[in-house]
Amino acid sequence: MTEPILSVRNLRISFDTPTGKLDAVRGISFDLGHERLGIVGESGSGKSQTGRSILRLLPENATVTADRMQFEGRDLLDLNRKEMNQIRGKSITMIMQDPKYSLNPVIRVGDQIAEVFIARLGLSKSHARTNALEWLEKTKIRNAEQVFNQYPHELSGGMGQRVMIAMMLSCNPRILIADEPTSALDVAVQLQILLLLDNLVSERKTGLIFISHDLELVATFCDRILVMYAGQIMEVLDARNLSEAKHPYTRGLQACRPDPASSHEDIPVLSRDPAWLEEQVKTK
Repeated sequence: MTEPILSVRNLRISFDTPTGKLDAVRGISFDLGHERLGIVGESGSGKSQTGRSILRLLPENATVTADRMQFEGRDLLDLNRKEMNQIRGKSITMIMQDPKYSLNPVIRVGDQIAEVFIARLGLSKSHARTNALEWLEKTKIRNAEQVFNQYPHELSGGMGQRVMIAMMLSCNPRILIADEPTSALDVAVQLQILLLLDNLVSERKTGLIFISHDLELVATFCDRILVMYAGQIMEVLDARNLSEAKHPYTRGLQACRPDPASSHEDIPVLSRDPAWLEEQVKTK
């Protein structure tokens, strides 16, 4: 891996709930370089919370601590709100999992993309509109002019996802956090979006955190994989070596995938060992 863009040490995230404290992430450590870093695991394993914590987008009942969360020499947890706002949405961006909760319902989608160029890059409204249309076309949206003037509720789930992707890629971020970015897309468009993300990493030296449930997708697209369970990292491995995973949790996830060629009717159920919660993989 190249020199890290982001270095995280002993990240812990907890939430105050009516029934007490909930530990969502329990002391994980990792580095991100100019690479495609996949984070996989079941729902509730802490993948999305990890991504959101980097941008400090967690709710008020969340407590986030870390020995270090360093981005290009600056600790993100030490920045004030103004300093963080200068980084968020420009140097570090995040593609959220569900666009209907992330896009403003009362603003046309094209204006939401153009706002990135106006607020972050200082472009005029006319230049911002031109750039927004170009990015809609880059994400394979037909009739970009028409879509530019539509509201989020007028778009399909896949179309909304592509709008979100266009918005987050448009400012050429140093780090892109992608939370299930292709989940609402058909296979053909999925491949086109993955190519866009790949070009961002290879040509513009961006660090990509790719959060997904799809083990095969992560294995073929990413460079490295962090496997999370119950807020901890169980295993770290090169993506090309996913089939050689050693931890029983990773192997269990692989075994639970349905195999169209198999004659078995039942899909294996993942067995969990309480001892896993006592494990912690520390990685660079």
